[in-house]
Amino acid sequence: MPRIYRLAPVLLSLLFSATTQAQTYFYVDDISVYPGTPTNQQVVEVQLSGNLSNTGSYVTSVTADVSGFDVSITVEAGSNGGLAVLVPHLESVFTGPLPAGTYTITIGGSGVLDPAPASQPAFTVMGSAATACD
Repeated sequence: MPRIYRLAPVLLSLLFSATTQAQTYFYVDDISVYPGTPTNQQVVEVQLSGNLSNTGSYVTSVTADVSGFDVSITVEAGSNGGLAVLVPHLESVFTGPLPAGTYTITIGGSGVLDPAPASQPAFTVMGSAATACD
């Protein structure tokens, strides 16, 4: 048997394992900001709700980075395999108090897909009214 035919199954196996690394394990269906209309004096919480792709999927980390009026959320997800059923899941990340303005949210990372409606990834932080001291 020629050597190339013996290598074909190995090459196909390597190709398959390389393509399965880019699978999605956490599907984000909804992005919520709490409080609903935060002020620049409140801690902002962003909740990502959706589904894990199977019973062995998990989220290892969720972090937020604020640059100007952009909130970049990085999600790292993986899977040990399991039953192919959607498992409801919720992740939260806190940004702390933010200056007044309108912010956009972007989601990135590995093993995550953000098909949330386009109108959701934005929120406005209101300035708080100064109070007079007596």
